[in-house]
Amino acid sequence: MADKEQVKPLASATAELRSDDHIFLPPPPKLNLYRNKYIKCCGCFSALLLILAVIGIVLGFTVFHIKTPDIKIDSLSFPNDTLSSNSGIIVVASVSVRNPNVASFKYSKASTKIYYHNKVIGEGETPPGEVKAKDTLKMNVTVKIEPWKIDDASSLIKDWNSGALSISSYTEIPGRVKLLGAIKKNYLVKISCSLTYNSKSKTIQRQDCDQRVRISV
Repeated sequence: MADKEQVKPLASATAELRSDDHIFLPPPPKLNLYRNKYIKCCGCFSALLLILAVIGIVLGFTVFHIKTPDIKIDSLSFPNDTLSSNSGIIVVASVSVRNPNVASFKYSKASTKIYYHNKVIGEGETPPGEVKAKDTLKMNVTVKIEPWKIDDASSLIKDWNSGALSISSYTEIPGRVKLLGAIKKNYLVKISCSLTYNSKSKTIQRQDCDQRVRISV
């Protein structure tokens, strides 16, 4: 009789999982909801920071950028139009101060000197003041020329009588612009002008001015 074939038992239909196998389970719906909200909040916060940074840069280069006030001498006039060795002459310098900033420009007293042959022949001052934001202020600086106090009095009178008096002026205005109580700049504006005045036609024939600004914080 033939040997009976040895019958092997069938493998179990359900394989046992090894201890090192992991089962991936989807996260609960509530966890997904929190995660989505967190991602959205981070995105909104990042976008807000970016917008604020752009706004800050734009304001820094426009509104909060402190600009230099523009100061110039519009004209020089001689109200009395007479000059002699024993009588002086009044010179009135018309000065305009334009403030391009969004804050006021406060200045200390302005001083103006008149020169003849590089020597001071007159000096005048104006009291401290303030130029409002985006505004222009006009002021007059009065200077009295006294010929008897200078060595070239005869030459000065001669030029006056000839109708061509060449003089120069120097105006200095210190001031400050302050934004939001923290951002500030100090200015010292210096304006030098040379001109030729025609005493007969009572007009300025030639006038050249140069402005220089010194800035400090």
